[in-house]
Amino acid sequence: MFDITHQQGFSIDLNTPELIRLPILYNPHNSNAFTGIQNKTLARKRDYFQEPLYNINNVQYMVQMSFDIPPQELTLILDTGSGNLWVPSTQCDPSLCPNRRFDQAASSTFVSTSFDFVVNYVIGNATGALATDTVTIADTTVINQPFGIASSTYGILPQPQQNSSALGSEESSNQASSHLKTANGVLGLSFPKATGLERLQEKGYMSFVFNLVEQKVISDPVFSVYLSSSNIGGPAGEIIFGGIDQTKYSGALVYVSVMPSNTLSNPSAPATLPSNGYADFSYWVLHCQGITVQRENVTTTLPLPLILLLMFDTGATLSFFPYETVEAALISIAGPGGYQFNPSTSLFSIDCSLASSNATVHFHLSSTGSSGTSPTAINILASNLVYPGDARTLEEAKACVFGIAASLPSVNSNEIGIAAKNGMGSSVTGFIPVA
Repeated sequence: MFDITHQQGFSIDLNTPELIRLPILYNPHNSNAFTGIQNKTLARKRDYFQEPLYNINNVQYMVQMSFDIPPQELTLILDTGSGNLWVPSTQCDPSLCPNRRFDQAASSTFVSTSFDFVVNYVIGNATGALATDTVTIADTTVINQPFGIASSTYGILPQPQQNSSALGSEESSNQASSHLKTANGVLGLSFPKATGLERLQEKGYMSFVFNLVEQKVISDPVFSVYLSSSNIGGPAGEIIFGGIDQTKYSGALVYVSVMPSNTLSNPSAPATLPSNGYADFSYWVLHCQGITVQRENVTTTLPLPLILLLMFDTGATLSFFPYETVEAALISIAGPGGYQFNPSTSLFSIDCSLASSNATVHFHLSSTGSSGTSPTAINILASNLVYPGDARTLEEAKACVFGIAASLPSVNSNEIGIAAKNGMGSSVTGFIPVA
């Protein structure tokens, strides 16, 4: 749960009219699911709102949104690792924006601005202009939503898929049109500071979640993401704006204070809540104090950089850690010869039989790098980190990949709530007091 308010044990009853609920649908991948990994709302209220969020080819989670009146439907990457909402414009060359593009001339509610829009990602960028328009999701509308309208992109929008495989069921396939299978932009859900538009906030240019609060659609800038196993068909989870669903997890929801921007360069400094609330926060970042693998009666401590900051990022469905860390984990789980690294994709190929492994990976997280801070442990069964590489499910797969890829070596309380999904055998233990 991503909580940008100053509350402990925060939850909202599922019958509240201010809860916005979006089911996630699973889109099974084809045999080329991981080959491109490197190239990798709302003025009206009712009980809850449902809108598909797609797991595209096990690489991206997406949500369908409509822009303008009459509506133009676009599919956006759901990205907690960035703060901007943007879509490609019809003015963008099809070679740079190969999928469905937003036609501002067809919108009766589109308003252009004189401000440039530039957003940079690890793998690419988008540039254009800032605008506002009416945005609709799950039949619910927010007016004057700021967003970027990109006239140029690089490395972000994938080419349309040639394989039009089903979405996991005949019903979901019939409901989906071709443009739902490819990205048409990004919905960023990190803090307003990450948008680079702080200077414009006094003009009403708020990021999406905060605009929901500003227009009194939800009471607090809170959202929660629930993801089920990528190895099964049907619904893959849910995103809720305004609260949580306590039936989706087991045990207690453990809160960990997010690191303020001014401590990211000095993670060992004490984590304190800035006096101006969420304004000094950028991303959903925590400090990693350690990672261990437990297999039978043997516990292995994995090598880590002196400082390792972890970002909770739904922009990709894989996790990324330093190569040496992932390799050490696989040696512990699969044995020295039980994996093969593919440098072109940063992925580790493994035997699908590891889906029955009894090993557990423990991630020890805190809001500061200080050794005196008691960490919160996220305990994940290694079997949940085995992904089918050439089929829809593990039962059908003949080749599998590890769910952690190799990276390059190298709001008021602002918390993340972490809990174990029901039925997955994982757990979360510990508690970090809010500063």
